[in-house]
This record gives sequence, structure tokens and C-alpha cells, in this order.
Amino acid sequence: MYGDCAPSLRAITVRILSQTTSSSACERNWSTFALIHTKQRNRLAYFKLEQLVYCYYNMNLKLRDMAAEKDKVYETDLMDLLQVAAEAGDDNENPFFDWVRPTYLDDDEGNPDP
Repeated sequence: MYGDCAPSLRAITVRILSQTTSSSACERNWSTFALIHTKQRNRLAYFKLEQLVYCYYNMNLKLRDMAAEKDKVYETDLMDLLQVAAEAGDDNENPFFDWVRPTYLDDDEGNPDP
């Protein structure tokens, strides 16, 4: 098989080539360039423009991280959410699942309306 003589290089290659290709990061960068390079600021040298875009982008990343830290909202894996749902089971008294089944669909006795 290919890569048998260089296992560390093989692992790095598999990791790099398994990444999805997307132009969203480039588009985001170009839109930031367009935001900063306006008609009023069209005399900026490219080096200065690049520094401004770098600072602007990193400032937005820092603000996003600070907001996430403040709200204690972290990116979670979907499998973790499924694990939480599996641990909860069929407990009808769990307030976590109150939003799943709207109460206005229940009949007069509180049973789910079919």
C-alpha cells in the first residue's frame, strides 16, 4: 500500500487531504477587504490595508470568543447532544424536554392529542 515507508507523512497527508474544500474563508477575507478599502480610503498601500484587515478580522474573532465565554455557549458536537437525549430517556417530568412537545396539542387531561 502507498505510504508504508513513511507512516508519519502518511498520517499528515491523510489529515490534510481529508479536509473539505470551501471558499467561504476567502470570501470572508475579500468582503473584509471591500469593507475597509472604500472610496475614501482608496489610497491605502497594500501592506497597510493587509494590516487593517488582519486587525479587523482578529478583533471580530476576539469579540466572538468573548461573547461565547460570557454566555457560556460553546460549540458542541452533535453526538454529545444525542448522548444527553439518550441519558434523559422517557422522563416526562424533565423540564429540558418541555419545549419539544407543545402543551397546546394536549387534550383536557394533559395527554398528547393523536
